[in-house]
Amino acid sequence: MSTIVIANRASAADTFRLAMRTDGDAISDKHYLAYDVPVAANDSTTLTLGFTMEATDVLSVAASGTASELSVNAFGAEVTV
Repeated sequence: MSTIVIANRASAADTFRLAMRTDGDAISDKHYLAYDVPVAANDSTTLTLGFTMEATDVLSVAASGTASELSVNAFGAEVTV
């Protein structure tokens, strides 16, 4: 995974949490890459992390707002051997 973009389409600030769950594990503290990171209203945050995921890994994102309007896009390349 190279880059993740989180866009807040709402007119109010929000926060997000991002985790990579190895082998689809249940979420726990060890999986978080970002925790309660603020995104201003009508703004975006770009994370350039450069990590590798296996086919069984899961990228999880959660927003704090009950009427959240966050869009999340992840970019990377699939490598087959």
